[in-house]
Amino acid sequence: KQRAFYDSQIGREVIVLLEKSGEDGYSENYVRVRLSANIEKGAELVRVNLLEIRGDIVIAKPLEVLSNRRREENLLPIL
Repeated sequence: KQRAFYDSQIGREVIVLLEKSGEDGYSENYVRVRLSANIEKGAELVRVNLLEIRGDIVIAKPLEVLSNRRREENLLPIL
């Protein structure tokens, strides 16, 4: 079932929310994604093109960084 859904997503452009590693994340349709190329450090939201399935992950080509993570040291503590 998951494989069939992932197959239907290949070739689409989607937005991916990256994990802190900056290499893996999830699309808005909960597709597990791994980037095929390095992107700028601290990227959080990335527009990608889904290329191919490898196991339970879809390999994606990054197209555009849409937003970066806020640096935690710049945030004020909550009291």
